[in-house]
Amino acid sequence: MNPGTLFRARALKNVFGGDALARLEGQVVLVPGVIAGEEFVGEITADRRDYARAVVREIRTVSPDRVTPSCPGAGRCPGCAYMHWRHGAEQQAKLTQLREFLAPLAPELEVSGVGFEDARPEGYRNKIRLQMRKSGGLPQLGYTAPDGRAYEVLHCRLACDAINRELEARRADPGFFHTLHDRMYLTLRADNDGVTVFRNQPSRNLPLLRETVLGRDFRVPPDGFFQVNPDGLSALTAILTEMLSGGRYRRVIDAYAGAGLFGAVAAAAGVPELYGI
Repeated sequence: MNPGTLFRARALKNVFGGDALARLEGQVVLVPGVIAGEEFVGEITADRRDYARAVVREIRTVSPDRVTPSCPGAGRCPGCAYMHWRHGAEQQAKLTQLREFLAPLAPELEVSGVGFEDARPEGYRNKIRLQMRKSGGLPQLGYTAPDGRAYEVLHCRLACDAINRELEARRADPGFFHTLHDRMYLTLRADNDGVTVFRNQPSRNLPLLRETVLGRDFRVPPDGFFQVNPDGLSALTAILTEMLSGGRYRRVIDAYAGAGLFGAVAAAAGVPELYGI
């Protein structure tokens, strides 16, 4: 299929990352901005060996799960892939993707959703990573799509209020953009004590972050791995605590342990033998 080819198809499902999967003449076509079940008109943008990519030109049959995005950058900003979904449907779609991913690895495992009705659709991320792009002398700080296109971010609706306030303050500083070079990354990370900001990699003298989980403080490197969604973290720790209650397990392996969070949850639940990898 040549780039520029128009076609009509029906989205069969949504895959990890949010793209809809359709089939055209037996070939897989991935299309962002379309919800499973919708009939649409698309245009081929790239033809790979195993699949093609396309953009949507018209939605012919609208899903009941489609909503008007709350963010003006939806569909252009690469930071969000599900803004056009009803929030509960988005979570259900992601749960389905997780089940499909785990099924070949652990067919006996039951994967269920927890706290769908309580999860915040916006304002939950404690970390964002933006990139500076300078084109024609005009600085643009925002997200960069896989194809290299940049989208300037003034306010990220997924980020917590503290991060957006810090981003606004930095942008209001007339000398701020002069400290950022082209293609430089800027990370804003919120914790119990405020917002830490660093360029590319954090300096060695940057203090450790402080996160509180189950009443205990954890010290985390500014660029270390930690859950970016505190609400999701609360759900995960609750699930793990319930699983480990009653002394049913004597050994827990915390793979990809990071700060050792889930190992610590296991210890608090009374598990006597822990391994962190």
